[in-house]
Amino acid sequence: MEDNKDGRCFTDVTIRTERCLGLSNDQEIGVSKEDDSERFIRYFRRQLTVIDSAQFTEKGSLYKKVLFVTVIDALSKTVYPRKKPGDRFISLIRHYGEWKNCDRISLTHLVRLLEKLPDLEAFSKLREFALARRAKWGDGEIISLDKDPDYKEVQRLWPREEKYKQPLEKVDLNSLRHVRLLYSYRNKLIHEMVRPDWAVDLPEEEEPFYASMTDGEWVLTYPLKFFLRLCSRLLAGLGMYYSRNGINPYELSGSDTCWIETLKGYPQGRP
Repeated sequence: MEDNKDGRCFTDVTIRTERCLGLSNDQEIGVSKEDDSERFIRYFRRQLTVIDSAQFTEKGSLYKKVLFVTVIDALSKTVYPRKKPGDRFISLIRHYGEWKNCDRISLTHLVRLLEKLPDLEAFSKLREFALARRAKWGDGEIISLDKDPDYKEVQRLWPREEKYKQPLEKVDLNSLRHVRLLYSYRNKLIHEMVRPDWAVDLPEEEEPFYASMTDGEWVLTYPLKFFLRLCSRLLAGLGMYYSRNGINPYELSGSDTCWIETLKGYPQGRP
């Protein structure tokens, strides 16, 4: 493209970018930050509708979840562009996802951890607590995350000694929080193309739950509708955040002619 003194070179690039994003050709280019943020939210709301209504010949739940976590990844960059992917994914959900149980400790994962530490006396009180809590779950029931222990309940019983902060490699108390487990779920989807909860799929459920298997094992499940609802809540929260702070999310979402992150210019002062 030839250079142009009146700025058409930049404008043409912008128009093509907006067309690629699915925006209408007759929308005004270069409008206010508020309008940009509204258009950004509208675009992603439209993508949620497209994903939700998509039809696949097989593994529809898997493919849709992959797309939903991709949306979360994209949104996280507009709030925490300088954080690592895992940190921004988790921070976005904790601050804007309105997921009341995100910091609860998964009881099934806690019990599994304690089963791998049978000889550590330091965990005896926590082991007694966890097993008594799980014994209250009835076979055949659908158990909501409200039945999981609060973070502080488990923290009070966790051994204080430094050597017990991470009793197994890459496993500490924080890693058992649901928001962290959701990121682990996201990694399975993105990097391995599998659902960790493949054994259970109840499409009518809208919030995460546990279901018992015939062998007595409990399976934690993050159902498909939960991903849709989570993405919708994130967009609602971010819409207010962008507007309140005068933020143009397009400037932070990676919409840049350079594909290498270190060559992109984020505004100074962003977290």
